[in-house]
Amino acid sequence: MINILSKLSRKENLTKEDIRQTLELIASNEATEAQMGAFIMGMRLKGETVEEISEIAKFFREKALKVPVDNQEELLDTCGTGGDGKSTFNISTASAFVIAGAGFKVAKHGNKSVSSKCGSADILERLGVNINIPPNHIARCIKEVGIGFIYAPSHHSVMKNIAKPRKELGIKSVFNLVGPLSNPAGAKRQIMGVYDISLVEKIAYVLKELGNIKSFVFSSYDGIDEVSISSKTLVAKQTKDDVDIFEFDPTKYGFSFKNIEDIQAEDIEESLSLFNMALSGKPSTALDVVLINASFGIMSFGDIDFKEALEMAKESIFSKKALNKLQNLIECSNYIK
Repeated sequence: MINILSKLSRKENLTKEDIRQTLELIASNEATEAQMGAFIMGMRLKGETVEEISEIAKFFREKALKVPVDNQEELLDTCGTGGDGKSTFNISTASAFVIAGAGFKVAKHGNKSVSSKCGSADILERLGVNINIPPNHIARCIKEVGIGFIYAPSHHSVMKNIAKPRKELGIKSVFNLVGPLSNPAGAKRQIMGVYDISLVEKIAYVLKELGNIKSFVFSSYDGIDEVSISSKTLVAKQTKDDVDIFEFDPTKYGFSFKNIEDIQAEDIEESLSLFNMALSGKPSTALDVVLINASFGIMSFGDIDFKEALEMAKESIFSKKALNKLQNLIECSNYIK
């Protein structure tokens, strides 16, 4: 590993073999904490390439405890990077139920809070979802309900090996990116918010390299890792053939810019309140931002434009289908056959 760290000190890009060798040492507990910390910092200072991020994500996908689903091509994940420091409520988690309510399959990959006030696992557990269920049980929920929750720490043992140096360094690193790129169910469609606008295009090309069918990557100009209701958002649409970059302006679709404070939460109680407000269809900024983000998830399936997707998202919420999906997941996750 010393020769690889030496390469990084010279800001040289790593080969696939370099990446594999490093990750195998980490996975087998042969890399020291100092070496892991040096690898994280070296990659960060050099700047990670599309090829490097893709290779790390492929490794984590291979090593993950997999969720056995039949049709990965028709499966979506809404997992983003987090880490934007804005303390917004669980927008991507709420959006997942709206997408499922619109008739699409969702494998929601997520974790407990790391840098935010409340992670997806925190809020779902509080709502009554059993997050500690085996892969076959998750697969059954996806098949029968249309949505399942995959608790990341239960599926990515390699991440545990590098957790201590990551925490001690306290910086964002390539591992903040590859977690959301490593869905254990192998979802081929994704909406992925990233914490920095400079990552939008790069991560879209990573998803293309990983073989995703259609995905949207975004980061807003007001600094949230979601499609924003308080500013324009930079979006990358990824397909098998191309990556297209554009700006999304919610005011062009009947929304007005709102204060970001409307969707920020100080604790899990506030997150829960905003989450329920959105899924119950109560007119609010929370509802608007979930409708927008869910629409991008719906657009990941087939040739659907934003206006069509928005109508489908509204129907999912106002017909109570989204709320029913939440209730059905609570029941499915707690029912042991």
